[in-house]
Amino acid sequence: MDVDQIFGQALDHHRAGRLPEAENLYRRVLDAGTTHAEALYYLGRIVSEQGNRSEAVELLERSLAVSPDHPERANNLGAVYQALGDTDKAVQWFEMAIDGDDGQAEAHLNLATIRHARGKLADAEAGYRRAIGIKPNFAIAHSDLSSLLRLQGRHDEAIAAAARAVEIDADSAKAHNNLGVALHEQNHLMAAFQSFKRAVEIDPEYAEAYNNMGSVFRDENHIDGAIASYSKAIALDPNLADAHNNLGSILQRQGDWEGARGCFAAALALNPEFPPALANMGTIDHRRNNQSEALANFRKALDVDPEFAEAHFNISEVLLMTEPDMREGWEEHRWRWRKREFRLQWRDFGVPVWDGSDPAGKRIALWGEQGVGEEIMYAGMVPDLLDAGADVVVECEPRLVPLFQRSFPSVVCIARTLDPPEPLEALDFHIPAGDLGLWYRPRAEAFPKRPSYLLADQCLRDTLRSRYQDGSETPIIGLSWHSNNPEIGWEKSVGLDDWRALLETEQVRFVDLQYGDTAVKRDAFQAETGIEIIHDEEIDQLKDLDAFSAQVAAMDLVVSISNTTVHMAGALGVPTWVLLSEVPLWRWFQGREDSPWYPSLRLIRQRQAGRWDEILGETATALKQWVSGI
Repeated sequence: MDVDQIFGQALDHHRAGRLPEAENLYRRVLDAGTTHAEALYYLGRIVSEQGNRSEAVELLERSLAVSPDHPERANNLGAVYQALGDTDKAVQWFEMAIDGDDGQAEAHLNLATIRHARGKLADAEAGYRRAIGIKPNFAIAHSDLSSLLRLQGRHDEAIAAAARAVEIDADSAKAHNNLGVALHEQNHLMAAFQSFKRAVEIDPEYAEAYNNMGSVFRDENHIDGAIASYSKAIALDPNLADAHNNLGSILQRQGDWEGARGCFAAALALNPEFPPALANMGTIDHRRNNQSEALANFRKALDVDPEFAEAHFNISEVLLMTEPDMREGWEEHRWRWRKREFRLQWRDFGVPVWDGSDPAGKRIALWGEQGVGEEIMYAGMVPDLLDAGADVVVECEPRLVPLFQRSFPSVVCIARTLDPPEPLEALDFHIPAGDLGLWYRPRAEAFPKRPSYLLADQCLRDTLRSRYQDGSETPIIGLSWHSNNPEIGWEKSVGLDDWRALLETEQVRFVDLQYGDTAVKRDAFQAETGIEIIHDEEIDQLKDLDAFSAQVAAMDLVVSISNTTVHMAGALGVPTWVLLSEVPLWRWFQGREDSPWYPSLRLIRQRQAGRWDEILGETATALKQWVSGI
């Protein structure tokens, strides 16, 4: 049997999937001493599929040396080099394939993936689009293009590209997963979940899709589902660093610091230069009040990825909390707009962002951000902008409009209802409220000593005060004890039963200022202690913040944990005692008993994490002294 006959039999076996038989016969051809380009090529394909890529490279290169006019084979050799991690060699062979035949869609795609990984996004996009132009139904090219567009913040295009990939190949788990990621970026949580669910139905061992599913559960605050999904991803692929990191984030949210640290350490053992895990290690240090170690970890993350927004934002929180000169902290704080949860809040008014230039005579749209508490706190800088001569328009949470309009009568207040916002006439600039801090709160001593800046409805305030006092002159104390913050609410909140010593104070009346339905807890507490906490059914801060401001203004004193109630009370100038965890949010600074944001506040800090008993006892004693001094 001659060499060509042996090769013919080998090719028949190869096409039938009988790879061991094919391999044996290809080697017989080559052992015959001939330079057989086809046998070299097909044997190279087999050994590559077996994972023996070094031998595959040798065989494919020999094949191309004998018969170089095969662009598709040059592409295959590039793919082997890419699998070996030698991307420089891979690029050479992909480019040779394209030079030989510009219609090689696979070569354009492969070259684009390397350029994508190297951050050459414009070239990568061109490559993906060229591959699609050659082969319009090239599902993987559409899917990879979606990933690139998502990185560039072109989210609608990313979703469209990912959806096209799914339309072309509905049985591609990767395509469904990429569509889920694009949808998740835009906070379409249910649609994203369905995409990840379909991905794991197609491929039950798709660890990355389980990991992504866990992140949807996390954002839905479905902690058990998140833990189960992340754990499943790790079980399927113990080397998936992102899943270890994500599981650690959930444990951290639950206050399991050691469990979280172990997960982050596992992620870093797999990838020592993994920015999210480095930043999360820093967050644990920050929450445990090791601020210098926290900064070191955040900066390590930036050494790896200078554009990692999470680390910049975390640095801002440490610096704003600890440094009297707050300018660097405010600069770092602007990176929040690169984080997904903030980016979705960005408003575009079609004019430049104010850059700190002279605002006199300029019409500036100041828009609220984050939660109601932050909107109230940052509104404290509206008078600064007005004093500088600006014509100010405030866009805010709809429930704040009547309160803000009364408090700032020269300002136009509009409700945040449309996205993008309605066009405003003759507008010169816009700015998110938190970014004013760089110019108006650059140092701790730059905070003005305004006793208040919000003005409640005085008629309603007097009516409520009369109702609560019920004909007496008894002091009224407002209470708030719980936070629903999904990340740190557990750390800030204090169970109502723990307030008993304080609530046993005589000659005062306590009023419920806690948002949400508190009836069950209040009734149980009263049944056990005989102590009534007045609850006004007509006031619901979740629906009417203007009425709530009047209720807070009716108090002689507010005692509360850190939540919206405190911001409202401070902005109204109501004397308030704030119970803070050992490491509170940055706005309460470090070690201070007063608040530069709100002069009427007294800050009472935990001395040991989780120990409320000490400061509640001290606060109860202080309240009795306060009552006796009236």
